[in-house]
Amino acid sequence: HSDVTKKDIVNFFNSLQIKNYKIIEGIFPESASNFLDNTKIKYCHIDVDTYLSAKNSYDFLWNKISKGGMIIFDDYGFIGTEGVTKFVNEIKDDSENIFFHNLNGHAIIVKI
Repeated sequence: HSDVTKKDIVNFFNSLQIKNYKIIEGIFPESASNFLDNTKIKYCHIDVDTYLSAKNSYDFLWNKISKGGMIIFDDYGFIGTEGVTKFVNEIKDDSENIFFHNLNGHAIIVKI
């Protein structure tokens, strides 16, 4: 988001006493490839609007998600973000996950 700086984020995390984070600047997932090679992830919130961005993010992250971990896709089912909805609909019935759609417009995929 163009109105937020890295310093703003660091200050916000400091105000909440959050210490276990890493800010990776750039275009995802290319910018993160060197930082997340052997990382296991328990929680990931993906906020993109297009099919390809959702798919690329998922494809990059899914093998890094721990069993019981989750990926949340923002704007699922909304007008203007049909790409995210289309992608999630393609993966939501996979046998290796559980799918939830909450009232806030999030698609929640839990790895089993």
